[in-house]
Amino acid sequence: GAGGTRNTTLEGDDASSALTIPFTFNFNGTNYTHITLSFNGFVVMGSALTNNNANYAYVGFSNSNGLAISSAGTGPITNAIVPFSFDGNVVSTYTFTGTRANGSNTITAAAGANFTAARVRPGMRITGTGIPTGTYIVSVNIAGTSLVMSANATSNGTAGTLTTGNGFVYRTSGTSPNRVFTLQWTGYKRYNIVDTVDYQIQLFEGTNVIKVVYNLLSTPTAAIAGTNDLGQVGLKGASNADFNNRTTTSDWAATTAGGA
Repeated sequence: GAGGTRNTTLEGDDASSALTIPFTFNFNGTNYTHITLSFNGFVVMGSALTNNNANYAYVGFSNSNGLAISSAGTGPITNAIVPFSFDGNVVSTYTFTGTRANGSNTITAAAGANFTAARVRPGMRITGTGIPTGTYIVSVNIAGTSLVMSANATSNGTAGTLTTGNGFVYRTSGTSPNRVFTLQWTGYKRYNIVDTVDYQIQLFEGTNVIKVVYNLLSTPTAAIAGTNDLGQVGLKGASNADFNNRTTTSDWAATTAGGA
């Protein structure tokens, strides 16, 4: 939605980025005011990822399958929220045309084969002439050939080329002491896999509830062990023995407790 901030660092392959939580959040008995996020679908509470995971944020050196909960090695990932840990890859960018007006955040007369609900959707980054750096899509009306951006255009232009791609946006909603800190990955995919997934982590002030929301844009392709496309969902505490995750081979509505 509107009022968010796009983190361009986290849109790069295997990147990580630190953020300040706008309130104190208690995770596994410890209070935190900072988090570190991974391009590859997880959040570490507190300090930055260890050197063992730098630039390869989804794994420890001994683990090639992108499983944050199972990470081992010299510096395993700990105290993590894992909405969808996997070896991610940057989604292809898509171009279409549209008309912009100086001082307006609405693109009209959008057209082109790529102006579809799958390729132009809220949370994705958008770039083009007259579009400020860091802009993302707030809402889209495919039938109405328009979209709303997070920033106003800085010039006029008719049928100008616009480009969308994966985006990471975070925002705080509500008022103290009942705020919600939302982190959203949009347009991310597994390495060598064609599926595309959007997902959010929501952290609730006061109650310390963690909510994960998913938007699946395409039918998942089965993972092949050893090819960096496996995934994990769950929570991890201070050690590899402290975790809570779920597993399934076919049905997310009927999962069972997973292993480390």
